Amino acid sequence: MLFSSLTFLLAFFPLVLVLYYVNNNRVYRNIILLISSLIFYSWGEPRTIIIMIITIIVNYVMAIMIEEKEKYRKLLFIVTCIFNIGILFFFKYFNFFVNDVLMLKNVTLNIILPIGISFYTFQILSYVIDVYKKEVVAQRSIINLGAYVTMFPQLIAGPIVRYKDVAYQLSHRQETLEQFTTGVKLFMVGLGKKVLIANQMGNLTNSIFAT
Repeated sequence: MLFSSLTFLLAFFPLVLVLYYVNNNRVYRNIILLISSLIFYSWGEPRTIIIMIITIIVNYVMAIMIEEKEKYRKLLFIVTCIFNIGILFFFKYFNFFVNDVLMLKNVTLNIILPIGISFYTFQILSYVIDVYKKEVVAQRSIINLGAYVTMFPQLIAGPIVRYKDVAYQLSHRQETLEQFTTGVKLFMVGLGKKVLIANQMGNLTNSIFAT
């Protein structure tokens, strides 16, 4: 399972903040974000983290090829989309397709659904699409691309952020005390809504469904 709320709030999140802000090197900061996000993800489902890593590596390479191989860019783009959607289809819909569409009831695979696979698949697809449409240049740093895909604050529930909207910030973002304070306020409001409203409504909904 994922971090408990207390483990996240009192240990993981403060540690990441300290490591991030004591280091002024942008490259190292992105490495910290990438490693901490992978730790966060693997804590929830360590067996499927390899799927995410493979997805990042494949899309990193393919996006550069799409940019550089002008003659084959459309074909490379189609292959990349098929790869991403194919992985998503296999893990989420293979058994449904085989059992309910093809009516092969005895053919069922024990597939472990990777946490957040829909989110990070469409997140990285937005990157490939932006590169294909020449709205951004292909990311040459796999660390930066990995940080974009795996960012733990949004890894599980989103929202999906277009790559072109954050491409500049991956290498040139500037943090201020005012921004940090605003972020803390938003975090506290969101946490309050989650604990005081969402959790209580969830308990109520579960009780209704149980009857």
